[in-house]
Amino acid sequence: MTKGVLPEDSIAPLTRVIRGIRRPGSRPLDGGSRRPRGQQRELVYLALRRLLQLLIIFTRSDGAKEIELLALRHEVAMLLRRVKSQSFEPADYTQQRTVLRERQ
Repeated sequence: MTKGVLPEDSIAPLTRVIRGIRRPGSRPLDGGSRRPRGQQRELVYLALRRLLQLLIIFTRSDGAKEIELLALRHEVAMLLRRVKSQSFEPADYTQQRTVLRERQ
């Protein structure tokens, strides 16, 4: 045996291990798809759900659409009433000016 060369017996186990390793994002060795079945099912479910939502929207009457818009506007108005406007102290404005000057 020459110096620096390994016998084939010692290399064979290493090649078996290396063959099983793959880079993230590369195709699986068995030729299957990249996504697990759960992700594929979720994608099909979301696509089907959006399609049904579009069908429902297009088949609704104008009156039903108007009622939904009124309900949504009312909901937005109720949420805006809950939100308190922030009151800033003079020190807050000074800090904001300092941060803006540092960015320029």
